Amino acid sequence: MQFINSFLLGYNLIKKVVFMDTKEFKQILKDNKLSLKEFSRLSEVPYNTCTQWGRDNRPLAPWVKSWIDLYLKINQLEDKLKRYETLEETIKAIAKD
Repeated sequence: MQFINSFLLGYNLIKKVVFMDTKEFKQILKDNKLSLKEFSRLSEVPYNTCTQWGRDNRPLAPWVKSWIDLYLKINQLEDKLKRYETLEETIKAIAKD
């Protein structure tokens, strides 16, 4: 049930357009050890476009905030899934003994 709630939360973030300023964007990338180049690759946005955000009052694309929120949520869910799979393997190994 918790997985479904997490999925629905992510889905609602997609529907919601949230704007982010350049300072917040750069801080979130830094906090999550994600370079601008890596963000560009993952989001399939040309690197030069990403570097222009914030220059001469150019705003970030409106989808960036929701994309980052979903990217971080997916990473959290993948980590939880890996821990669950490890736990499941451990339980199966103990059950065999």
